[in-house]
Amino acid sequence: MKKYVIESISTLSGAPRTDGKHPQRVGSLVTMLDAVVSRPLTYAYITDKDGQFKEGSFTGNIIKELRTDEKTGDVEAVTQDSIFKFAATGEYDGGNHYIDKLLSDEELKTSITRTGVDDITCIDLDTLLKEIK
Repeated sequence: MKKYVIESISTLSGAPRTDGKHPQRVGSLVTMLDAVVSRPLTYAYITDKDGQFKEGSFTGNIIKELRTDEKTGDVEAVTQDSIFKFAATGEYDGGNHYIDKLLSDEELKTSITRTGVDDITCIDLDTLLKEIK
């Protein structure tokens, strides 16, 4: 499972998103939980933008378009109102108990599927939400 740094979050016109918590998300280290066109963008935090451990996940709007750079592994997800740019930084190797718990659960393991985007893992959102509760 790859890990990514959130490089930027912008409006569809390309302006940086400065509203809400968007500026705090930029720079966070994450791993993708769901990155499939026509489904909500979902990722789990590994660390915040300051490198501090962060527990939890983000579920955004429906993905309209998804692009992966074949050389770098970087991902761009276009949602209904934002463009998220993720820079690939290597493989997730454990250490975040929130993510490790999700990945160690046998029921979740069987629901992990491959998406159309190379090396992004998709976990069924309903199963994920049940596990978190």
